[in-house]
Amino acid sequence: MIMEAKHLELTDGVLVDVSNVDELATAYEEIRAAEQALRTRKLLVVEALARHATGTAKTERVRGEVRRVKIEQPRASWDAAALRKAWERFPTYRDRYLKIDKIGVQGREFKKLKHEAGPAEFEEFRRLVLEAERGPSGQPRITIEE
Repeated sequence: MIMEAKHLELTDGVLVDVSNVDELATAYEEIRAAEQALRTRKLLVVEALARHATGTAKTERVRGEVRRVKIEQPRASWDAAALRKAWERFPTYRDRYLKIDKIGVQGREFKKLKHEAGPAEFEEFRRLVLEAERGPSGQPRITIEE
């Protein structure tokens, strides 16, 4: 379909001769550079919008005069090796606080674990699991709702 045309029209109105490899290569490089610049600007906008979410919830909404934006923070990631060590060393606690798909945590029980104290063995398990949390990684997801 594209190869049947003699020229490609780029978004800026420039015509590129499809039979000219040099023109196509130059167009490709320019588009790739513009794409990277847009991606960088998009990430800056996402970060700026995310700074308007001042709470600690995974999903928050912020409102301007006209627009409303939903901001979804990325999930926490976990150090699988550290969780595996906790799994192997503490079979008494693992079934309640950890799960297997990859070894992960059981969210509700993990929240309780953060504020729970116990005997030395429990405290060692708790320390290993708490140290395994890496925190959220990646960019928040933005949805323009209005």
